[in-house]
Amino acid sequence: MGLGAITGYLKKFLGFEQARDVLIVEDDLSYKIMLERILRSIDPRLKIKWTTTAEAAKAVFQKEHYALVIADFALEGDGTGLDLWKALRERHPTVPFILISGYASAGPAKTASGYATDLPFLTKPFPAMRCRQMIESALEVRS
Repeated sequence: MGLGAITGYLKKFLGFEQARDVLIVEDDLSYKIMLERILRSIDPRLKIKWTTTAEAAKAVFQKEHYALVIADFALEGDGTGLDLWKALRERHPTVPFILISGYASAGPAKTASGYATDLPFLTKPFPAMRCRQMIESALEVRS
């Protein structure tokens, strides 16, 4: 066993390994499937959790750590993806977050940019390659 393998084992065993789990918060099954495919093409070892509401996402985040959150602006139930981002940012400011929406630049993009100019935003339908680049960039930040 090489030094890299031993170091990796110790990091995982001692709990120092960064989370490689991704949380998708999307109520449209077709976009959920597309995001999963993009994520799997980046790293097949990623653990992907899916919820359809901001409230469910907050509950899941209480129990697990995530390397990245990808959320739609408009979700089922109470709360938007932007509400989720604001809530998570307070407790987990270093977790990258990508906001997506079908509302073009008028609604959520303008609202999101009013809160954070560095909040990555994708307008549906978005090119898979652009989404992949944003995800790769977000995951690199955590590595």
